[in-house]
Amino acid sequence: MSWLQREAAEEQPPGQLWVHDLGGAGPSWRVQGVFELLANSPLGRWRWQLGEARSPALSLLEGRRRSAQLLVLVDEPSAGYTALMGVLQAAALLGNEPLAFLLDLSEDVARKMGAHIQTQAAALGLDHVHTVWVGEMEACAQQLGRTLLQMTGLRAAFLSGPLRLQVQAVLPGAGLAVRGELLQGSVAPGERVRLLPSGQVLVVRAVIGVGNSMPLCGDVVTLDLEGDAEVEPGDLISAANDPVESEDEFQVRLICDGRQTLSETADWQLCLGPAQRLRRVHVQELRADEQDPGRGLLARLRLDAPVAFEPSSALGPLRMFSLHEAASGRSVAAGMLVSPCRAASNIHRQAVSIDKQARAALKGQQPCVLWFTGLSGAGKSTIANLVEQRLHALGQHTYLLDGDNVRHGLNRDLGFSDAARAENIRRVAEVAKLMVDAGLIVLTAFISPFRAERDLARHLLAEGEFVEVFVDAPLAVAEQRDVKGLYRKARRGELKGFTGIDAPYEAPEHPELRLDTSRGTADMAADAVVALLLARGMLGAGDAATAASVRAAFAPVLHAPAAQAPQPRA
Repeated sequence: MSWLQREAAEEQPPGQLWVHDLGGAGPSWRVQGVFELLANSPLGRWRWQLGEARSPALSLLEGRRRSAQLLVLVDEPSAGYTALMGVLQAAALLGNEPLAFLLDLSEDVARKMGAHIQTQAAALGLDHVHTVWVGEMEACAQQLGRTLLQMTGLRAAFLSGPLRLQVQAVLPGAGLAVRGELLQGSVAPGERVRLLPSGQVLVVRAVIGVGNSMPLCGDVVTLDLEGDAEVEPGDLISAANDPVESEDEFQVRLICDGRQTLSETADWQLCLGPAQRLRRVHVQELRADEQDPGRGLLARLRLDAPVAFEPSSALGPLRMFSLHEAASGRSVAAGMLVSPCRAASNIHRQAVSIDKQARAALKGQQPCVLWFTGLSGAGKSTIANLVEQRLHALGQHTYLLDGDNVRHGLNRDLGFSDAARAENIRRVAEVAKLMVDAGLIVLTAFISPFRAERDLARHLLAEGEFVEVFVDAPLAVAEQRDVKGLYRKARRGELKGFTGIDAPYEAPEHPELRLDTSRGTADMAADAVVALLLARGMLGAGDAATAASVRAAFAPVLHAPAAQAPQPRA
């Protein structure tokens, strides 16, 4: 078996070294000299990066997420054994990951501290903790280089497993060529591989960049693949007959900077694994770990798209993430994917040839979900029905999911507790997502009282596909209408947990459209919705002049000036 080496192919990139400075004063001139020697050493050409001054857990998690080797710099005798224990506990959170301590201390102090580190590491079940003393710079660089290679060499234990390669870049040019890090297993020309999370299967035409030797774990290689497929940095390539499962909802462990607090209602983005790509994420069930408070917070995360997941040491870096504020992009926490939330296992996404774009093009429209929310009696079902009639007249392909109708079938087993209401909306959101994938314009009319569940539905869809329509009517107006007599029953105590009476309704903060149905007719409101879709170019009919004329007709129900088109949600 031979592997290809392109002329002037890239050599192996330098090793990445993530340095956590326990003292916070920065590396001394001697340590910087050691790092300079390592940068040009045949023992890995290591490039070091100093982590931000933050808690050990946050720093080490961030370094491991970047697939770097972890080094803790101890240059203050007063750092204390408590601080060292915090570092070792953070290492335990990562699993049995290799970790090195660089002791820039006097020889006697370094010897005592090194012995203490090894004793505490053994007590925590950490088998791969190393200590290196900064004595003479060249000797220290040699010892540290060999230690880092030993730490890196532990990955060779994964060579016998099935192929796991993380995509780092998609290379330009004809055909499909991807560069990535081999995390586990091996790969050779002619083998079939599966791209995740898309599930597409392709054949490897060539393995480039490893000379005439078999690529080993930790190598960065380029795969020249036959055919065409959707692939982006951060995706995983696995053996075709032994794929990794793809998930989009996980139980996670979070470590926060002591200066930060997390909120389920905030807008968050997540950066998963070494790939520097931010993706939307929904945080739920945020809570302390009662069994082990020192290991951070527990939470449930829902991603905007599935990611490959496997509870394997080889895929450790792909389970690490950082959590960012959506507005500023600032990192406020780090964490680890612990387990998927789905009960079933051994389920793999099947790639299909006809996608959402093809189905939508056939219908000549842009699929989306119009999510009507509001109190009972606000007019959601009436307006949604009128909107569907108008869209049907324009030749659009639609489907209306109404709250009462869905509870006659799909959700007939659900009651009206908070948990049942949340599950009701989760199921409807998943059905709506499938219908959007079919190329339809979906209308949903549900009270959907909880902001978190509506946000979950939004995060299931691509940007711009979720249009939240707040059908706003004061409680007194909705209660006066009471077409089903539900408010009267609730007031008499015959109907418990009724939204607006003895159960809360969380109004949307930033809906795409707000309709005050106490100030206009249902027809005017329906016109407003259609005009919004026209203004966004989401329909296959009408033009700007038509949209303007329709907008003028519904000015009384909008809180924006009549001449202003309905604006998309920020």
